[in-house]
Amino acid sequence: MSLQPFLQDLPFLSAYYVGRVPGMQFPADRQEALKAQIPFFKKTARELFPAAKSFFCAQEVHGTEIAILRGSEPQQDLIPNIDGMITNGPGIVLGITFADCAPVWIVDSQRKAVALVHSGRRGTEAGIVPKAIQLLQAKFASQPKDLIVTIGPCIRPPCYEVDFAKTIREQAAQAGVGEIRDEGICTACDLEKYYSYRREKGKTGHMLGLVMLRSN
Repeated sequence: MSLQPFLQDLPFLSAYYVGRVPGMQFPADRQEALKAQIPFFKKTARELFPAAKSFFCAQEVHGTEIAILRGSEPQQDLIPNIDGMITNGPGIVLGITFADCAPVWIVDSQRKAVALVHSGRRGTEAGIVPKAIQLLQAKFASQPKDLIVTIGPCIRPPCYEVDFAKTIREQAAQAGVGEIRDEGICTACDLEKYYSYRREKGKTGHMLGLVMLRSN
């Protein structure tokens, strides 16, 4: 299993992405494949975040809806029809699935709030990352200069004709984000580590982006 920690320089949170799991088989239908992976995702989240209070995963629709989680919500493995989540509550694990689209972590380094969004071609064009930044400002008084935006593995040119990772960087810069990080990894270039919906013609699994604010 490909497992990569993110944002290790920030002591108040833990963040990872989970890549390809060798030998795991999936139904042909994408949503059924996602549901089949949820028990594994929950088990992985419990192992990575033993102090977690709850785990939420977005059931993305390539839109711009973002859920605000305060910690009082009932447990829900898959939240339908959203492509992002925001919280400032410690112990709440946010999960975003992806298989070519970009997982994007947006962290307020001062007010200790975090957003995790799914931004592929359509979501990027619709502005989900700027919307998440605006919500952090509106809900938690975040200042763009205090934000760190990190773009995880996603499909990139020349494997895909649209460089939406570049667009995300440009959107973040235009919003005044203080620090922009990009892993620069193309999911379609290394099928031993990553799933690629495009390269595998839809018959593939999902990777998982995770983040949790710590209580101390």
